[in-house]
Amino acid sequence: LVDELGWLAADLNELTVRYGMPVPVGFTFTTAAGSRFGADGWTDELEAALHEGLGHIESATGRKLGASTEPLLVSVRPAATVDLPGLAPPVLDIGIDDAVIEGLTDWAGERFAHDTAVLFVERFATAVLGAPETPFEELRATARRFAAVDHDDELPELVMRLLVDRAREVASAFGDGVPEVPIDQVRKAVRSSMAAWSAPSAVAVRNRRGVAHEPGPAVTVQAMVYGNLGPRSGRGVVWRHDPATGAPGL
Repeated sequence: LVDELGWLAADLNELTVRYGMPVPVGFTFTTAAGSRFGADGWTDELEAALHEGLGHIESATGRKLGASTEPLLVSVRPAATVDLPGLAPPVLDIGIDDAVIEGLTDWAGERFAHDTAVLFVERFATAVLGAPETPFEELRATARRFAAVDHDDELPELVMRLLVDRAREVASAFGDGVPEVPIDQVRKAVRSSMAAWSAPSAVAVRNRRGVAHEPGPAVTVQAMVYGNLGPRSGRGVVWRHDPATGAPGL
């Protein structure tokens, strides 16, 4: 499975099949698809697979991408056959436009909706558009000074709304900016994840580590799990060994 799905999707499959854990629903562009993209670019076949996969997530979750009620947001995560630095970072909370912000507000409140929107713009801009993190950090610092608070979670909702608009303005200076249409956001994130495989830095890492250049990267698209819904909401990574020393144990 690892050779076909990449290490991430293979691990998710193991969690689901072997351990029966509730992994968020999703689909994976295989390593063969990643290789095909490297050779032929974004083909009609890949476009059809994108729509089919998103339809599967929508059917399983009862949510719809771009909907103003019960909207679906997704993550896009690339992975090679081995855990390898140099790939594009994951992009989270994809699928946000103004109608979706309203839907998220109705579902979980205005603070959650605008906080999620800001996080999406920041992550999309840095991971897909190549923007630096500094201007977004400065935006948040300015917002805290304006509101006279010490932490982002203390920002009033009005300031959060303004922060979304300013983050979009900053992102618009890089590439084509953040697409307004949710399906375009997903497509661009998937394409960027696949394209990162051919970046000189990624090629250099594989050469240095003796990792084969084929097959290409797999890219997994999953329904979002939120760590910012409230004090009882969280997300993170569980390791079965110490990532620094390799010693076994959670």
